[in-house]
Amino acid sequence: MNNKIKIFGLLCCIFSFFWCSFWYETYWFTQYNENFWKSSFSCSNQCYIILWQKWNIDYMTLQWSVNWNWSYAYWFTMWDQVVLINQQNIFLQTQINESINFNDYAQYFSTIPNDSNLILLFNWNVNWELDIDANAFSIFEKFSQWWKDFRDMETYTPYSINLRYWVKINWISIVKYEYIVFIITSIFILIFKKWKKEKKIKTIFYLWLWLFLFTWVRNTITYTSILNQWLKWFYTDKTYFDLWDYIAFTDKVRAELDLDNYSKDDCKIYIDSFQDRPFVWHRESFYLKPCERVLTWDLADYKIYYKTEIPQEDLNKKILINSNNNYLLENNSK
Repeated sequence: MNNKIKIFGLLCCIFSFFWCSFWYETYWFTQYNENFWKSSFSCSNQCYIILWQKWNIDYMTLQWSVNWNWSYAYWFTMWDQVVLINQQNIFLQTQINESINFNDYAQYFSTIPNDSNLILLFNWNVNWELDIDANAFSIFEKFSQWWKDFRDMETYTPYSINLRYWVKINWISIVKYEYIVFIITSIFILIFKKWKKEKKIKTIFYLWLWLFLFTWVRNTITYTSILNQWLKWFYTDKTYFDLWDYIAFTDKVRAELDLDNYSKDDCKIYIDSFQDRPFVWHRESFYLKPCERVLTWDLADYKIYYKTEIPQEDLNKKILINSNNNYLLENNSK
C-alpha cells in the first residue's frame, strides 16, 4: 500500500511539473505567459526565447500581435558563438503573418550543427502574442528547392576574394553529392554487373571523369558570375566594400583598455551599431579579445556605440572614447 502511495505521489509530482512548466526556455522577460503554441509577454530591454534545435526544420510560420517599437532576429548557436540568420524591425502597433524559409540562408546553415538552438531575440520595449507553426517541406517542395539551389549563383561578398561556397543543394556542396553518386554507382557496377574486370574499371573511371567535369563546369559558371560582378564594380568607381573606420576604432578600443596586457579575470563588452556589418560581426572572435562580447547591456563592463548616438539612459556614463560618432563607455560609471 505504501509503495502504491509513493508511486501515485511521484506521478502527481511529474504531472504537476509538466503542467506548470513552459514549453520554451526564456530569459529576461518582465512578463511571460504561455498557452500551448501561443505566448504573450513583455520585454523592457533585450530578451530571447530558445525555440528548438535546428535538425530538419525547413521553414517556420509566425503570427505576431505587436505593440511598441522593437526588433527581432533569428539566431543559431554555434559552439561559443551565435550566427545571425535574419533580423526584422517592427514599429508601433502591427499585425503580422510571416514565414521564414531557412533554405534562403544556406551559406550559414551548412556550418551550423543540427543540435544548435534556434533563438528568437528581441530588443527594447515590446508587448506581443505569438503563434508558431514549424514545418518541413514536402518531397515535391524539397525537389523544387534543390533545383533552385542548383541554379542559384553566389553573390559578390567581402569574403569572395578568398572564399567560395560554390553550389550547395540543401546546404550541402554538390561535391559531396558527386562522391555519393560515384561510390554508390561504383559499388553497383562491381557487385551486380557481370563484366570483365577491365570493363568495370574503365566504366568507373569514365563515371568519375564525367561527374568531375559536370561539377567543375557548374562551379565555374558560379565563379564566372562572381567575377563579372567584381569587374562591373571595379570599372565603375573602384571602391571595395566601404568598411568605414571600424579597424581604426577597434585599435583605439584595444589601446584605451590596454587589451594586449589585460590583467583582469574577465571583461565583457556590449555593442550597439546601426547595422551588424562591419563592426558587430566577428567582434567576439578575436578583435576584442580577451574581452567577451555579451548580448545584454546590464552584464557589460563597457559599452560600444558604433555609428550611433548614445541613448538617453547612458548619457551619464563615463565616455572613454569619442571618435567620429563612435563611443566607448564605462558601463559601471555614474
